[in-house]
Amino acid sequence: MMTALQRYWLSMADKHDLKVDVPYNLQFADGISITAEVRLQGYGAVNGMLIVSNYSVVESRSDDIVRMGYGYSCLSQPYEEEIDSDEGLQEILNDWGKNQT
Repeated sequence: MMTALQRYWLSMADKHDLKVDVPYNLQFADGISITAEVRLQGYGAVNGMLIVSNYSVVESRSDDIVRMGYGYSCLSQPYEEEIDSDEGLQEILNDWGKNQT
């Protein structure tokens, strides 16, 4: 079942021609993997931004994530009425910056 955060990013991807992977599984060299709710391609680090609603998903592997060319951000789950609203989206994208890929 999709989270509200995943539905939000799928809606924004559709409205603003963004590329997202929902969910996104990242495997580390030691075989351990994490699952981010969303990966937004084209922003933040070279491999995109991993978006989670629970920091514990990335906390223990944050250095590895950055070394592998990803950025990450912890965002709260939107309310149902916010899922189709792009208010604040441009500010988030500007903060992360468009990458050069």
